Amino acid sequence: MLGGGLLTSPAEAAPVSAFNAAPYLNMGECCGWGSTWSYNPFSSAWPGQLNDLVYLPLAVQVPPSMTGFVPQLASSWQAQGNNLVVHLRSGLKWQDGSAFTSKDVLDTALLQGTEGNFNWSDFTNVTAPTPDEVVFTARPGVPMATLEQGVLIHRIFPASVYGSFVTPNLDQEEVAYYNEAAKNQSAASNSAAGKALSAVFSKLSEYSPKKLVGNGPFQLVNMTTGEIKLTKWDGFFDASKVQQPGIIFRNGSSNNLIYPWLIGNTTDFSNAYLPPTIISSLKNKSNWHVAIANSFEFNLLFNNKRYPFNLTKVRQAIAYVFPRATMVTATYGTVGPGAAVEPHPDGLSPWMEGSYLTPAEIKQLNPYNLDPAKATALLKSAGFHLSGSNWIMPNGKPFTLSIYIQSSATDVVQSMEVAVNALDSFGIQTTLLAIPGSEIVPDLETGTADMSWVTTVNLDPLLEFADVLGREGPNGGYNFPVLGTYAGDKGLGFGPVANVPGLGKVNVPNTIDTQAATVAPGKRMDQLVWDWARLVNQQVPYIQWENKLHQYAFSTTRYTDWPPLGKNGQATALWNDLSYNGNPGLLLMMEHGYIRPRA
Repeated sequence: MLGGGLLTSPAEAAPVSAFNAAPYLNMGECCGWGSTWSYNPFSSAWPGQLNDLVYLPLAVQVPPSMTGFVPQLASSWQAQGNNLVVHLRSGLKWQDGSAFTSKDVLDTALLQGTEGNFNWSDFTNVTAPTPDEVVFTARPGVPMATLEQGVLIHRIFPASVYGSFVTPNLDQEEVAYYNEAAKNQSAASNSAAGKALSAVFSKLSEYSPKKLVGNGPFQLVNMTTGEIKLTKWDGFFDASKVQQPGIIFRNGSSNNLIYPWLIGNTTDFSNAYLPPTIISSLKNKSNWHVAIANSFEFNLLFNNKRYPFNLTKVRQAIAYVFPRATMVTATYGTVGPGAAVEPHPDGLSPWMEGSYLTPAEIKQLNPYNLDPAKATALLKSAGFHLSGSNWIMPNGKPFTLSIYIQSSATDVVQSMEVAVNALDSFGIQTTLLAIPGSEIVPDLETGTADMSWVTTVNLDPLLEFADVLGREGPNGGYNFPVLGTYAGDKGLGFGPVANVPGLGKVNVPNTIDTQAATVAPGKRMDQLVWDWARLVNQQVPYIQWENKLHQYAFSTTRYTDWPPLGKNGQATALWNDLSYNGNPGLLLMMEHGYIRPRA
């Protein structure tokens, strides 16, 4: 199934050979990379800019449907009983000339399973009966739509490079571990199979290959602290559609580095946050355009295991002090905004609320409008008191708060500065620490910060909750993870047993992971979305303060035939694909012949 508008392509796409002398597409992307990196996609130092341009997924998921995909390495798939049979595109090669086969998919699934990825919670086994066919057997109770979503989006890596890490019994250990994990994750982690998986992942994540052997439209030429250079690879199955001779990613480690590139017209595209002053400057240039696309939620996660943030009233009080509207307006202005205020923090974006909750349900949600009086009443009822202008905790110590934010996300830093001023004025002495992005998750998982920033985006609303409240999920989950780099850490530390409206007392990470894996769209999903939305809204394990709207600045000086825009720069299908997927969305634009060098 293809998303709406994906079949539209620019007319009369010129042959690639006509653009041999064309400049490489220059990408000034925000949130770049640090001074060290690894060419190992299983390493935490893997540069994400290479995703889906060097290594391809089986398919690209397209919004807004949970079941819409565009084939990539897979040519087709279908359900056969409780099996998902994936047929691979024939004749594909890796960039070293070796054939792409089902062994690549099988080995990738096994190796990613050692760190809790590839959604092994959705299936009980994976086999490769033929060189061009892979079969995933659904775990009992897992809908086929859920299995498709969990399997097809994954990038595949060459067995010739990583297959040596597949130990002789890894397939059996993987099956044993995940079968046990479905019943008791703690027991599974401590089992022989769990320890075997951890040992494999430890060796795998430390491996440092000297070069990349991909299968996508581009090959890596070189990488420095300043740029990543990719050149077009003619062996890509859809190379005739790709109009760019290459891509240069410029290291936008700070948005302030990117703005001169835009104003000086030395870059062709950027996804960086655009403050009102930059928006105004670009609108005065006829060659610059800005697409506004739906994007993701910004969340601040409490360290729910650290006093006093283990108290629901304290978390609610902070939600009442957060000046969400002021934070968004101060950062994004009112012209060409890059974000919208979250109307009522519940873990869902407004468009997802409207899809899964009724108007009557939405009306019941607490908007947490700015209300210091309510915050004061909550803290006093929890035993806090004011000493002068500062709050004192029941244990007699001053109430302080530390917030960790990624330093390169200057819009988030600016928003948080507004929040810090509000918290300080209320009497909670707050420290803002802007740190490299590579440190955000480690500090969150190991409990260094009181609050940490994360983003969430998913077409499946239950997976949206699981991405924070669960142990697993596409982003790993942040609540009591049991596999991978942060196995054994508390992360979010919410629960794990808590009272969920409509469900009663349950193990939160286990329950949301199971539901996200087993519940397909329908009435049951709608009810569960309402249950979890009430949990987030009432108990505030994290605060969702805004819904990010991606601002994509693109120039028509060197490149033309960008995907069209709707009224007032609103995104059309391909721009929303880019906003949801990142590089996979860019890949779809290229596969449809868009973004062509000027003759």
